[in-house]
This record gives sequence, structure tokens and C-alpha cells, in this order.
Amino acid sequence: MSMFDDLDEKAKALAAKAKAALENREELLTKAKARMDEAIADAKEELAEFQEEAREEIQEFREKAREGFQEAREKVADFLDTDAPAPQPSAAADASAAEPTTPPDPTDPATPSS
Repeated sequence: MSMFDDLDEKAKALAAKAKAALENREELLTKAKARMDEAIADAKEELAEFQEEAREEIQEFREKAREGFQEAREKVADFLDTDAPAPQPSAAADASAAEPTTPPDPTDPATPSS
């Protein structure tokens, strides 16, 4: 019967190894889950920071766009405003407009003929 005792001992040793491997497996799975949870938490934190930065940048862009559109509207309104006073001519234009211009007299000998 020593053969049966020997087989029984080998079976018990294999069962102990299997049990240890199973316990080790659970421990490894637990550690892996903890690392994955930590990585997910870090990723969520980074995502939240990125989201906040993106919101701020979008808000700045919206404000700049509104300012640009408002400036463009004002320029178009100024251009289309018919009630606005006409631009004032320069002083040189006023002086030349004040001098009467008479056509040359063809009978005058001082007038060059063409």
C-alpha cells in the first residue's frame, strides 16, 4: 500500500500547489484591479483638467469672435449710414473751388492755339 500512500502524498502536494496558485491568482487580480482603478482615476482627473482648459479657451474664442463681429457691424453701419455728415474737403480743395474758372477766349492772342 505504500504505492497508494505515495500517490496520496503527491496528490496532496499538487492540491496544495493548485490552492497556492489560485490564491496567488486572486492576489494578482486584486493588485491589477487596484492599478487599473488608479489609472482610471488619474485619467479622469486629467480629462477634467483638459475639459476645464478647453472651456476657458472656447469662452475666450467666443468673446474675441463677438468683439470682431461687433466691430464689423459698426464698420458696416458707419459705411451704410446715410445720415452721417459728408467728409469735409481739404483746405486746398476749398481754395481751388473758390477761384472762378473761365474758359479761355479763342479770340485772345495770348491764348495758345492748338
